Amino acid sequence: MAMIFHKFEEVRNLLNDPKYRHLEPVNKLWDIYNTVKNAKKDTLNQNEGENLRKHPLIVIEGLDGSGKTTITYKLAEKIKAALYRTPPLCTDGLRGSFDDCKPLRRVFYAMGNYIAAEEIKKLLEEKPVVLDRYLTNA
Repeated sequence: MAMIFHKFEEVRNLLNDPKYRHLEPVNKLWDIYNTVKNAKKDTLNQNEGENLRKHPLIVIEGLDGSGKTTITYKLAEKIKAALYRTPPLCTDGLRGSFDDCKPLRRVFYAMGNYIAAEEIKKLLEEKPVVLDRYLTNA
């Protein structure tokens, strides 16, 4: 049965499990998340409860090879939007480190979505965002 993370706490708990917490890629993933999360806080205005999103978020999902990336590039260009993909670019160097362990592979993609969400919130303050895939199939 596939492991699906419905809450950030589930991701956090697995990454903090003593079996995994000592692993360098896990610590690097935490560092990336904390850096992105803290950078976001610096940009918020005083009304944190206020919805800061000023522009639309458009998410393109589909089967592998169905043309998602082509569509996202063309759409982002057409509407002058930021183009974003998951997993986020800031995690690319870690991707292979999580491939050999099924629970860690899934948590890598889930944490990537939390990182993406933080980065996208900031982008949406400036312009629309077209997102190439958010649901994970790892």
